[in-house]
Amino acid sequence: MTLPKGDKSLGGMTTAVQSTCVTLRREQRVCAERWLQLRSADGAARQAVAELHRDCANKRRRANLPQAARFILEEWFRANSEHPYPSDADKDRLAARAGITNAQVSN
Repeated sequence: MTLPKGDKSLGGMTTAVQSTCVTLRREQRVCAERWLQLRSADGAARQAVAELHRDCANKRRRANLPQAARFILEEWFRANSEHPYPSDADKDRLAARAGITNAQVSN
């Protein structure tokens, strides 16, 4: 790998890469220190952190499929209950019929 003209190199790394590495190490150290503070915190602080985490997790809203799409997928599932794993072709047909994406069929 050749370095562009005017780019200083120390130990085979550009100064930009070295700067990034230093920044990442500093961020890792800050995270580790914060983690130790939380671990050594009293019960009230731990509970506050747990509640904050729960509140943030609950803010994510799961989108439900339309009722018609659910009915089509459930119908296929009941008909194929012995082997409920659709092939790629089945997924394409189910997605087109239900009006949803292949990713929604897969998930």
